[in-house]
Amino acid sequence: MKRYYWNEYNFTGTKPELAKHFGVSKCMTYVNAVKRVPRHVYNCMDAKEQAEYEKKWERAKPAYRLYLDEEQARYIDLNKTEYEAISLPIVQEDIGGPFKLIYKNRILPENFTGDRRDELSVASAMKKYQTEAIRFAEQVMLATGYFNSRMPSEKPHSEINYTSLTLSYSNGIKFTFVSERSCGGIDNCYLQLITLDGRQIYNGCFRKYSSVTAILQVAEGNPECMNADWYLPY
Repeated sequence: MKRYYWNEYNFTGTKPELAKHFGVSKCMTYVNAVKRVPRHVYNCMDAKEQAEYEKKWERAKPAYRLYLDEEQARYIDLNKTEYEAISLPIVQEDIGGPFKLIYKNRILPENFTGDRRDELSVASAMKKYQTEAIRFAEQVMLATGYFNSRMPSEKPHSEINYTSLTLSYSNGIKFTFVSERSCGGIDNCYLQLITLDGRQIYNGCFRKYSSVTAILQVAEGNPECMNADWYLPY
């Protein structure tokens, strides 16, 4: 790691070494992906450059900090390697609300084939369905803003009832997937309902959308979510 000299502390060493002697706590926070440019620089950009800049400005990226006092008024920035090398209490910083995270436009397969060696082909097909449904549900939550930037992807409570599948998350979101039995497994798989604390925020009973983007157009999004993107660590 790079070594620095801090005149204030008359100390030379790496940031983790500084933390060992003078650090109080550390935190992971989120900042804008780019710094604000001066107005005269912005005015010199053409329309395309301004649009690209604004899009980058709206995005959020993780940032790491080492606090050097109890009031958290003095801190230095860290990279991820330095942050993980420091053994100090972790504090939670208020970042002003949840961010809408970037999502992938996944497509939910319409059918799944069971294990031919298994007498219960529906059961083995439903296990495959469950794996894809969890991936699909995560992207739907990212698209609609129900995962905030301080909450990593979690493993939901999953319940299979023959050809139906329910996924429940700690934030109150519940996904209901349904399907029909076929000769080799299951068919006509789709997301039927999304509820939030029992309140319906998506109904796919009449229009069976199979992509995240299509569901996003009709589902009720999180009104408290700010428009910012951040890539979850997979």
